[in-house]
Amino acid sequence: MRSLGISLEPDGFTYALVEGTAKKHTLKLVGGGSFAPLDPEPTRALGRALSAGLKKVGKVDRSALTLPSGGTVLREISLPFSDRDKVEQVLKFEIESDLYHVDVEDVVCDFIELVDERATTNLLVSAVPKEHVGSALEVADQGGVDPSMVDLDLGSLFTALRSLPRGGEEGMEAYLHIGALRTLLLVTDADGLRAARSIRLGWKELARGLEPENAGPPAAEDLDDSEELENAAEGEEATEREESHDGEEAHEEDEEKPSGPLFGADPSLVAGPGLDETLERVSSENRNAFLTRMTNEVRRGMAVVAGLEVNALYLLGARIPGMEEAFSVRMGLDAAPLDLGIADESGGIPDPLAYGAALRGLGCDGSPMDFRREEFRFTQGLERIQSPLTYALVGLLAFCLADMAIHVRQARVLARDLWSLENPRSLLSRAAAKVERLNEALPPDPPSEWVISSSYVGTEIQPESRIGNLRSRVGRAADALDKLVGEGGIPMPQSCLEAWRLFSTVMEQEMSGYPGRWMLESLDLTSMDAKTTGRNPIPAHVKVVFGISVHGADLAPTAQLEAIQSAFKVQPWVVGEVSLQAPIGPADVENARYAMIEVLVSTEKGREAGL
Repeated sequence: MRSLGISLEPDGFTYALVEGTAKKHTLKLVGGGSFAPLDPEPTRALGRALSAGLKKVGKVDRSALTLPSGGTVLREISLPFSDRDKVEQVLKFEIESDLYHVDVEDVVCDFIELVDERATTNLLVSAVPKEHVGSALEVADQGGVDPSMVDLDLGSLFTALRSLPRGGEEGMEAYLHIGALRTLLLVTDADGLRAARSIRLGWKELARGLEPENAGPPAAEDLDDSEELENAAEGEEATEREESHDGEEAHEEDEEKPSGPLFGADPSLVAGPGLDETLERVSSENRNAFLTRMTNEVRRGMAVVAGLEVNALYLLGARIPGMEEAFSVRMGLDAAPLDLGIADESGGIPDPLAYGAALRGLGCDGSPMDFRREEFRFTQGLERIQSPLTYALVGLLAFCLADMAIHVRQARVLARDLWSLENPRSLLSRAAAKVERLNEALPPDPPSEWVISSSYVGTEIQPESRIGNLRSRVGRAADALDKLVGEGGIPMPQSCLEAWRLFSTVMEQEMSGYPGRWMLESLDLTSMDAKTTGRNPIPAHVKVVFGISVHGADLAPTAQLEAIQSAFKVQPWVVGEVSLQAPIGPADVENARYAMIEVLVSTEKGREAGL
């Protein structure tokens, strides 16, 4: 199976193509592309870029999309059950109170179960705006892709990390994926996902200081120890307030600028320079300030796992000089860059988000989330045939109108030719004239007897011959019916019910005195016509094929089977040979023998013998 994973971003996309199964697969191709994110129609622009970038991919069996978590609301809830079907029934009711700034009907919710030691089930719920899902599916349609599932970047990253080999050490590990606009934080252990956070801070924040007119607020200064402890205790609440505030700002921006960047991205950042150019132009002071802010945000996100031991921090995504040292000092953990350790046939390194989406297509273990549901489940299929279906309906309507006009004209002509009394050649006029002539030719009084004619040439049947003629016709019909049903001397197939009676009588006589057990394994009765080919013609008969097993000790079963075969041979109503369809042999049970015997039964000879 070939699975294509696509990670969409407000300024471009990446993809990964894998081939194989969930247990064994290889990476075949990686790539990506970008477009002008401030295009008046960003959806169409990204769709065209996607179509151009996927030309080398070829045919795929399944595809999956990954959406950025910008504008997504993340909440943790606890439920007393973990069955996915039951959770989906109550999920929107449970999360509605947390979506105070968003209508619950405007988002698509899904969840992933978090591993912890509590008795209740802890769930990380993601509420993705339907507008983002619709835009992603529209981009995929423009790019010629029909994704079977849509996941969030957090879920795809978790799926990619689950494919990495894990040693036997205990404890938890933290993974940080630094993207252009968002940073993803996952905390996992051998049992699964412990915590997940989406931080609204990416490497493009470094580009704010490069253009004075787009300069953002000053970078946050390093916190002292008392502030660190306070932020660690209130980290989760602060993150939730920030995400809620982000969602409100994105909602307001969408109302004011409906044609802005995709997925609610910040226009001042999305069109900035690339990573390499940014790192070349940014000053060391700004870079250090950015790393300080980033480490503070990650430390605040790690507050959700306070009290639990995290062994190491692995960094993925953008590589910024001094990043490992900053995280190691600030977090008190060993921070090291992480590579997935795989490459395609040309040596290309995959984006972890696109690679995780491709693994979802193969059914690999990881995130179970899928946001292509409800009204998005069949939207793409309908949009694909929308134009041809519209043309077909318009053509059908035009044909019906033209056909109706033709039929109306034909009806008028027929009405004039049939029912117009003014037209002397119309059917009504000619029929009226014939009726008038017939009335003139009839005598004034009706005749004493009506003449019964068998044809229009005037052949008459006398009254005294009518019964005899009817009797002869009925007789001919009866003879024809007898020939049809076999009473005219033509042998018919024999009765299977009568053959069953004769067969069961012999079996009852032979097996009534047998001390052991026996079983009729199969019985097939087929009515056969007479056979005239060969030296010994066989009359019409019923072919009885039955399988029987006899249980007993020593040679008694074999002897009993031979006795059954001999009993059928001496019957007067048996025609042909009593043959073995399968030789006598051992059955599946110990001390048992099995045989399949064919007997040809003539019920006509049975009636002649008085049986």
